[in-house]
Amino acid sequence: RYEIQFHPLGGSLRIRDLPHHRDVLQPGARGNVLQVFEDKPVRDEAWDIDLAYEERMWEFTADGLPKLVERNALRMVLEQTLRYGKSTVVQRIVLYEHDDRIDFVTKVDWQERKTMLKVAFPVAVHSSRATYEIAYGAIERPTHRNTSWDMARFEVSGHRWADLSEADYGVAILNDCKYGWDIHENVMRLTLLRSPESPDPEADRGTHEFTYSLLPHTGDWRQRVVYAGYELNVPLLARVVDPHPGRLPKHRSTIAVDKPGVIVDTVKIAEDGQGLIVRVYEALGSRGPVKITFTRPVSKALECNLLEEPMGPVAASGFQIQFDILPWQVRTFRIYPGESVTAAAGVKSG
Repeated sequence: RYEIQFHPLGGSLRIRDLPHHRDVLQPGARGNVLQVFEDKPVRDEAWDIDLAYEERMWEFTADGLPKLVERNALRMVLEQTLRYGKSTVVQRIVLYEHDDRIDFVTKVDWQERKTMLKVAFPVAVHSSRATYEIAYGAIERPTHRNTSWDMARFEVSGHRWADLSEADYGVAILNDCKYGWDIHENVMRLTLLRSPESPDPEADRGTHEFTYSLLPHTGDWRQRVVYAGYELNVPLLARVVDPHPGRLPKHRSTIAVDKPGVIVDTVKIAEDGQGLIVRVYEALGSRGPVKITFTRPVSKALECNLLEEPMGPVAASGFQIQFDILPWQVRTFRIYPGESVTAAAGVKSG
């Protein structure tokens, strides 16, 4: 899937996307570089970052090239140790046989002061705007600093992913718990740690574990990135069970949506215990009819607000509910399940 050339001091000199014949990184630049910046804002140091931080930068240095620690039919895992000052990073680089995501599973013993840690990927993609996930949607922001307004937005917020795409190819960075970004021209950076001394002199110091991922892809962010962000943050969990008789279909979903880009974000028992709350949103900027199919019949469905107060009925028939959705719209439903087919037939389970 990928051909990667590592640098002995840390980072990657080249990431070649073999199926699409593309270099992911800017030629001559290193990716996955752990950059350390002096972080001394003029005021409110636990909240503010001043642009002047870019003037002083160092890097974590690796002990050597990554070592192979796991290889099987599903994945390959490489491990590398990097150091800076009193801090140490142990990072596992995970490449999958059947997925185009590259995971960087990172454990940091962070002991710096008034310092900020970022990871940088100079990518072979050029666009005047980058896209960031926000709550129930996405937002575009400029990648240049042509105006004073653009200059002031050198650090921005985003949720599970940020993406830089051309018309037919792009690169996204995913993460499982970090929400500060800067993308300037073709350099994508994710803020990983800071260590202010006020009001907490020990802020962020200690051990941290997190994962960020690189996701090269065809098309723009709408093709793959939204789903990949969820796959990293809400992974499929496998469980080993004892052999037992019975039949299972080739695939089965408790809740299935027929329209691409409509995300089931929340499934929970209603606060008053009456029914199931299902919250969806449209993530790609499109509109149209939607069907949601459940594994049990639906006896009644109501649309409700975020307080779970009823707003009106929703068309329900058999195992499905049907409704229309607008671009970026959030809709919440209260589902009253009917009697299952096996229960109606008097079949016992368990």
